[in-house]
Amino acid sequence: MTAAETILKKGILPTHLDSAEIRAQIAAEIRRRSIFSARVTKAGYLERMREAFAKVASGDWNDAKAREVMQRALDDLGFDRESKLFTDELGLRAPPEAGTLQDLSSRARMQLQLETNVRQARSVAQAKAGSTPSALSMFPAWKLVRIYGRRVPRDWGLRWMAAGDSVGWEGAAKGYPGPTGEPRMIALKSSPIWQAIGDGAGGYADTLGNAYPPFAFGSGLGWLEGSAAEAREAGLGESGPSKVELDPGEKEISAALERLGPGFRQGLLQALGGAA
Repeated sequence: MTAAETILKKGILPTHLDSAEIRAQIAAEIRRRSIFSARVTKAGYLERMREAFAKVASGDWNDAKAREVMQRALDDLGFDRESKLFTDELGLRAPPEAGTLQDLSSRARMQLQLETNVRQARSVAQAKAGSTPSALSMFPAWKLVRIYGRRVPRDWGLRWMAAGDSVGWEGAAKGYPGPTGEPRMIALKSSPIWQAIGDGAGGYADTLGNAYPPFAFGSGLGWLEGSAAEAREAGLGESGPSKVELDPGEKEISAALERLGPGFRQGLLQALGGAA
C-alpha cells in the first residue's frame, strides 16, 4: 500500500478536543486510523485535508498547492477570517491568536499538519517494504538520523537513552558511539524502542504515540535502513518485521469508546466503516 493509499484509507474524526485532550482521551490505535485536527469539528474540512495530504504523498501536489486547497476549504465552510473561527463557533470559545498553531488558517498549522500526516504515511510504507524476508536479511535495523534541519533541535540522544532504558535495550544499541561521540541510534526493526520513543518514554509530552517517524510534532528525524554488517557491529541480532500496525487494537478502542460515550462511538463507527 502506498503512502497516499494509507492516507485515503483513514476515517474522518471530528473532535472538539485540543491536542493534549486528544492524546489523553482518544486511543492511539484510533488516532492512527483517523484524520483529525485539534478543535476541528467540521467533517467536510477534514475530508478536504485528507485529499490534500494524499495528493502531496503521491507527488501530485506540492505543499503550497495543498495549503491553497485547505485555505479554500475553510472559506467554503464559513471560516471567519477576523475571529479565526467558523461562524457557528462564534461566541462559543475564545478566538485563537492569528498566525499561531491554534489558528486553522495559519501557514504554520497547515504545514505542520501536512508534514506530520504525509511523513507518517511514508514511514508506514517504508516499514512495510522493509519487513519482507529479503529486506530483513540485508537490512535488519533502522537508524534514527536527522533528515531535516531545525533551528532549535531536540536532544534525541537523551530521548534514545530514556526509551532504551524503558525497554531494557531489547534489540537496540546502548551507548554505541557515533562519529562525534553521541549515541548512534540504531535498533532492530522489531525492537520495542521505536514504540517507546513514540510514546514519550522519559516523560516527553510532544510525541505522537507511533512506532515510526516523525515521533514528535515538528521533528526533523527519520529512518534510514541499517545493514546486517552495521547491526552486527552494534551488537544486535536478527530482526523480525517492524512493529508497525494500522489495524485497531480491540481492547484499546473499547476503552476509548467507553470513556467518550455513545455519541462519539456512533460517529466513530460510521467514520471507520463499522470497526468494533
